[in-house]
Amino acid sequence: MRARGISLFVLRAMAFLAFVSLCRKFFSFGEVDACIDDGGVADTILGVCTDARHGQWQMVSGGSYLSWLTSLGLPAIIVLAAYALVHKWLLLRNKGSA
Repeated sequence: MRARGISLFVLRAMAFLAFVSLCRKFFSFGEVDACIDDGGVADTILGVCTDARHGQWQMVSGGSYLSWLTSLGLPAIIVLAAYALVHKWLLLRNKGSA
């Protein structure tokens, strides 16, 4: 039973890391598209959009993987903790009704 729990945790962690990676890639695609639509040139190495109508701007998708992991992971941890507390409270409250 313990091995099943550990493997389930590892599977969920891998799925979350893949989700963060996909979010970063899709956001980067959208950001480069917005830069090109604005008439600019996207420099993906520096993470900057240059020669755009609205001037030069820093692209957010060039941020570190850790910043993406934190910005997507912290809300998930808060929601899972709230779910666990509510679930435990409901189980204690309705213990004899099942």
